[in-house]
Amino acid sequence: MLEVELHTIVDGLQLAWEQGVRCLVIESDSKTVMDLILRNERGGSSWLGLEICNWMAKDWYVKLRFVPRTTNMTVDAIAKEVRRHTMGFLFFAHLPTASEGSRCDHTR
Repeated sequence: MLEVELHTIVDGLQLAWEQGVRCLVIESDSKTVMDLILRNERGGSSWLGLEICNWMAKDWYVKLRFVPRTTNMTVDAIAKEVRRHTMGFLFFAHLPTASEGSRCDHTR
């Protein structure tokens, strides 16, 4: 599961960069993921962590933020919605709340 989350962060960084986003906040409810990325900023050896650090070192503002799982209801609702669809990216017109989980407005 750790590798999946790290790959997702790399993919999200790449997509944001390609779309011209230059101010980005990455939230994760995995303390392990946050610690791994921070270790790599200080010379760690995880190749996915290094890839994330390389993306973060580009000319843009990227902030990492740990969000405890108990307060991460929006992300959980998005994850549940995404699982109901085929592979690919979903772009949401608005962020779902935990109570809206399966009633999200989105486009592909």
